[in-house]
Amino acid sequence: MADHVLFLDVVKKGWDVSCTRGGAMFKVWTKLKAVKQGLKELHHKDFAKLDERIEGLRADLGQIQIQLTSCPTDSNVQQSERDCSETLKKFLHIQESAYRQKARIQWLQVGDSNSKFFFSAMKERIARNSIDILYDDSLKKLSTTQEIQEEVSSFYKKLIGTAASSLMGVDVGVVRNGKQLSATDAEINAAIKGIDINKAPGLDGFNSLFFLKAWEIVKADVYEAVREFFRTGVMLKQVNNTSVTLVPKIQNASSRMQGVIGTVVNCSQSGFIPGRSISDNILLACEFVNCYSRKHVSPRCMIKVDLKKSYDSLEWPFLKTMLSELGFPMKFVNWVMQCLYSVSYSILINGCPTKPIPAKKGLRQGDPISPYLFALGMEYLSRCLAALAEDTNFSYHPRCKKLDLTHMMFADDLLMFSRADESAVKALFDAFTKFSLASGLEANLHKSEVYLAGVSDHVASSIVSSIGVPKGSFPFRYLGVPLTTRKLSFTDCKPLIDRTVARIKSWTSKFLSYADSRKASISWEKLCFPKSCGGWNLKDLTVWNKAAVLKHCWAFALKQDRLWANGVDQFVQAGKFRIQKMYKFLHPVGAQVGWKRLICNSHASPKSTFIMWLAVQNRLATKDRLIRWQLNIDGICGLCQVENENLEHLFFSCSYSQEIWKQVLLSLGVNRTVLPWHEEVQIAVKKSRSTQKQACKYSIAFIESVYCIWLQRNAKVFRDHVDPVKTVVSNIMFNVECRCQ
Repeated sequence: MADHVLFLDVVKKGWDVSCTRGGAMFKVWTKLKAVKQGLKELHHKDFAKLDERIEGLRADLGQIQIQLTSCPTDSNVQQSERDCSETLKKFLHIQESAYRQKARIQWLQVGDSNSKFFFSAMKERIARNSIDILYDDSLKKLSTTQEIQEEVSSFYKKLIGTAASSLMGVDVGVVRNGKQLSATDAEINAAIKGIDINKAPGLDGFNSLFFLKAWEIVKADVYEAVREFFRTGVMLKQVNNTSVTLVPKIQNASSRMQGVIGTVVNCSQSGFIPGRSISDNILLACEFVNCYSRKHVSPRCMIKVDLKKSYDSLEWPFLKTMLSELGFPMKFVNWVMQCLYSVSYSILINGCPTKPIPAKKGLRQGDPISPYLFALGMEYLSRCLAALAEDTNFSYHPRCKKLDLTHMMFADDLLMFSRADESAVKALFDAFTKFSLASGLEANLHKSEVYLAGVSDHVASSIVSSIGVPKGSFPFRYLGVPLTTRKLSFTDCKPLIDRTVARIKSWTSKFLSYADSRKASISWEKLCFPKSCGGWNLKDLTVWNKAAVLKHCWAFALKQDRLWANGVDQFVQAGKFRIQKMYKFLHPVGAQVGWKRLICNSHASPKSTFIMWLAVQNRLATKDRLIRWQLNIDGICGLCQVENENLEHLFFSCSYSQEIWKQVLLSLGVNRTVLPWHEEVQIAVKKSRSTQKQACKYSIAFIESVYCIWLQRNAKVFRDHVDPVKTVVSNIMFNVECRCQ
């Protein structure tokens, strides 16, 4: 809708409504309500029943093209076709945009019309997130929408709508024993532009794309509303209402508070801290578990703590104290706390929101600042555990003493380490309990596990009973990686392989015509070549893994800020390491091909370019190749029924394909005889090197013609049907015009 010619007029009309009462933020909210009403009317007028309109336009276009076949020189019919095509393209673009927003697919950047893919993803997402049956605490089955909504609302009222009756105060002495630390128009602009346009809108329906498109109209009021918040510290509750959708966990954090958080957060925390990586925790954890299977090893203990509803349970008074004691300015602390105090939640049950639930604690999932606030809250645990160095009852894990390491954290994934004796483990868990009583974050004892080595069964049982955490066994998963006391086997890695294969199969079999359907046309080694060398630049994972390992070696040599690199002398002065560059150095490539520009610089559709890529390498499954593969088939070309089918005959010695390419050339204003395949390829390659529009149209037309001829050949083989030449040429030129725009 943001691209509609009347969009800005509707926004301006709604935004100009008179609003004399209330503050700047209230005025923005009032104007948004007026704009919303105008946009609803525009949607009903021009965007309602979109699928029906598209089907009608397709039918109209088909009728016009039939008329054009019988009257190709009629200017009125030609104009009607152009008008109908333009209208159809406009509505197809609108449909694709709508499906893209509903599907929430972020990794697909460009390609053919993706509406079918997005529609399928949208349906899958709706089905996956649908809640048809729910069981309450008494195991009563709830199946109606009203029952489910009431139960979920009740659960969240208890979880986030109730603050702890009493909390142990934060030990400010512990917090202070560590590092401590006005909004401009440009900063507000940067914040707006930093929000993904496909992110879900709030309950008001306005996403960031609306503000980007209408910025010149709304910016003055938005500036004033933001400045009012920074002056007063008060946020209107209507603009801070959040929808909570019950979905699986998704890790996807933005980077906002990066500038200072690394200076106050302990190096044991890796999540969301600039310069620190999840791989640091994984590498170190893998090293720690190596000796746990040995019989004769010094006593050691590792506790994997599962935090119960971590984001939803963090108490606000605790967080405010932490921000203050870590040195953040009080004005900034009040701004942050106001954002938390004013929030309310509406739970989406199968797309229907419940009544707003005022929150009393917790952080919002998906809020860009939430991961950083959580990390700052967890810093109290780091400092409580660091204080154990002065506790005579505590002893370090044998492999942690030199590192002064008691724990590792990535977001809410927590591992704690100590020597495996009852006093040390109890001191470790007491420090966690101190943190828990102050923050509201509790350990889920049934999902937490303790891992012991170098102790007798009697000592192990005593430790387990003293802390109430069950004993775990190897392997177990940490940050998605199986931790085991031996070398990873195929069985250990199989769940990852199965998930990857299942995810690929879920869309390749539906949306890729070449998915798992035939003999490989090109060797995998060649597919990994750069496009300039005739490949598709796919990653060779074996080589990529070597390059990634070398990056760790580089960080080790440079003694970068890595837990596992401590104690290594620095002997390289400067420089940056890029895995991509190392991959290119390690990976062999073939010689460059002459037709690379035809493929790499093409504006044709990806599916057409793919067929062209196979054709220039003579890898299409033409009948001559099928016969060489020992298939018992007739080798005669199905399109002309005269000569044997091979690549050179199909493009463009066959009378049918020759006539198609001749008519396409005439449509491009080129009047010449059709040349053999290799000569036509050379001409198209030369055209692809030019940036002029006519040359661009020529190379697109060549690729689309090869694709359409191949489709007609397959239609004849499998369905015994061939479209008239004029219909094929019309489709080719329609695609050319679309791609040129």
